[in-house]
Amino acid sequence: MESGFYSTGISDADALSLLIRTVFERGALFSGHALVWRQDDARISPFESPKSLDFEEVACDQPTLMKMLNEGNTRVLQVDVQNATGLVRARNEIITYSRIPPEVMGTDSHPVAIWTEGGAFDPYLSKGAMKKVGDRAYRVFRELVPLLSPAYASITIEWGLECPAELRQGHGSQAFQDFYASKDVLGHQVMAKLELLFKHGYIEKLHHGKYFSSWEFFNPEGVSIHESARGDASAKAGRIIGSSILVQ
Repeated sequence: MESGFYSTGISDADALSLLIRTVFERGALFSGHALVWRQDDARISPFESPKSLDFEEVACDQPTLMKMLNEGNTRVLQVDVQNATGLVRARNEIITYSRIPPEVMGTDSHPVAIWTEGGAFDPYLSKGAMKKVGDRAYRVFRELVPLLSPAYASITIEWGLECPAELRQGHGSQAFQDFYASKDVLGHQVMAKLELLFKHGYIEKLHHGKYFSSWEFFNPEGVSIHESARGDASAKAGRIIGSSILVQ
């Protein structure tokens, strides 16, 4: 499971730093391990994904990590923590960057994400167990959005949140089945289009925008849209959102 966030107005390095600081303030525990990339101006240098870089694994304490987050020649790429979301006990969760297409490196920013491993939403779980996990994911997501103030964000299973440039390519994003969209960033017309797309789903006001949900496990009323319609709505929402954010 992934909770992904895309922000405008700040660098992706600052977005990752904000996410890390926020989960620590909420009680997450640093595991003592991080992946970092070191080179001149690493903090502002473009890259495709953490896996594409010559990174190193660093063992350190939390104060050292917080210092590295601000160093110009060091880019913190991934941090292992416990209780970032609380979905899986006694297992580390990963805070990291999502991949962006190589052709938009330097012109668009990375979404940042919390990855929860360990079968937190295993389809072989009972429906009641899945609803319990989904309710927790929904509550944590609702708490994080106002603290991070993203342009858009989503809860996904086995699908990473894309940047606007990739969304504009129209590959059929499945990241917008359960998601937040900021009216302040996207505007009234885009919000109206999203509300129409998800008129049979669950919609609630959240922070400076709205939360849209089309799967029963990620909303308090248990509302679902048929799977095929859910996927189609997500793809259309992705194209609409991507086209509304033109990164300079």
